[in-house]
Amino acid sequence: VWWETWSVDQATGLRQGHKWGRDAGGSRWWEDWQEVQHGQFSLDGHNEQDHQWGEEWGTLANGTTFQSKYIEKTHEGYIERSGCNSAGQTSGLRRGRAEDGTWWLEEWVQMEVAPGHISGSLKGSNEHGESWTEMWETAPLNAFDAETGRQKTSSFGQKAGTDRQGKKWSESWGVDEIFGKWGTRSEVSADGSEWTEDWGENLEGDVWCAKWGKSKKALGVTDEWGFKCGKKKLRIGQEMDGRVNLEEGKIETWTETWCKTFEADGRMARSHAEKEGDNGFGDKWVEKWDELYNRDGSTEKWASKTGRKEATVDEWKEEWFEKRAAPDEHNPSGRFLGCWAEKGGTNGFGEKWHDKWSEQYEAFGMGGSKVCNKWRRLANGSEQVERSGEEWDGKGWFQKGGETLLDGNKITGWHERAW
Repeated sequence: VWWETWSVDQATGLRQGHKWGRDAGGSRWWEDWQEVQHGQFSLDGHNEQDHQWGEEWGTLANGTTFQSKYIEKTHEGYIERSGCNSAGQTSGLRRGRAEDGTWWLEEWVQMEVAPGHISGSLKGSNEHGESWTEMWETAPLNAFDAETGRQKTSSFGQKAGTDRQGKKWSESWGVDEIFGKWGTRSEVSADGSEWTEDWGENLEGDVWCAKWGKSKKALGVTDEWGFKCGKKKLRIGQEMDGRVNLEEGKIETWTETWCKTFEADGRMARSHAEKEGDNGFGDKWVEKWDELYNRDGSTEKWASKTGRKEATVDEWKEEWFEKRAAPDEHNPSGRFLGCWAEKGGTNGFGEKWHDKWSEQYEAFGMGGSKVCNKWRRLANGSEQVERSGEEWDGKGWFQKGGETLLDGNKITGWHERAW
């Protein structure tokens, strides 16, 4: 519900009025306005919640037109003022209080420097010493939409700031009607931890992202790490292993992660990584590896691979491990202490295989052992097994032997021993 009264002064041309009413919640409000003959207008209002607002527009003596607005919410601590003119400039100020009671202030300005070319900036701060800045720009490109004739545009911007813990952050971004979208973000914490991220997306819907940094942990430990991922649409007519893609919607994807851990003295204690991919043609793979560098100088390394190739219906899995002692003058890479490995797979011919082997070496060359097992199932259903092994004590004694089986029947066998 509202009421309104107004009057016109015939001598001066001044028009003015008063409005008052109740909103849907029953709260009352009031507004007063006036307008003179040359078009200058002003309005002021308030309500029972002690909110105040107003606006003004008109023409200056030099012919420039202007418009301004404001709103104040006293109890909430919020104020906003903005204005623009026919010269293409817009500016404003905002002040408020966050949920935790922190006071903040922002000021901004935007200017049309040329037809279709807009540039702006913002700066802000709060009572805890945090600050931030932002700039943005939109400009026309020398390119036009073939259907509508509309000139294409490019926009970009950047932000930066510092929080109350001393962490510095920055961000930049862009949107282009020719190339797509892209951006960069980064943070640097007071303890020395930091990270950076790049991302992008083109007009075909391909997306990619990379992020890397270092994290400070307890006792002076530092992690250096990275991450990559992406997806790419397969194009019609794209070829792989003699196959041509004729379907919409197929996607190639990939991810990579890695991390290196360093002790306080700079010694690398661990390095591990993982890769995973799918080429959209049904081929998939996963690779992982992990390396430990122990305080006594010894090392342990492990890796695995799994995958599938659609064209030949091949599937495989491999895994291996090795351990070495600390490097010395006789063994710069460290004396080999042992290893094991395992691999298996199938193919489109119906063949299957599974191999395992291991090696162990005692300290100072005082003995060791080797074991190897191979199993095959051929396309015709036959099974082949090969087994072999050896052991020695480093004092001249050794024994070794092996056998071959076909469908459970022993075909060959041998054994040697010496003292």
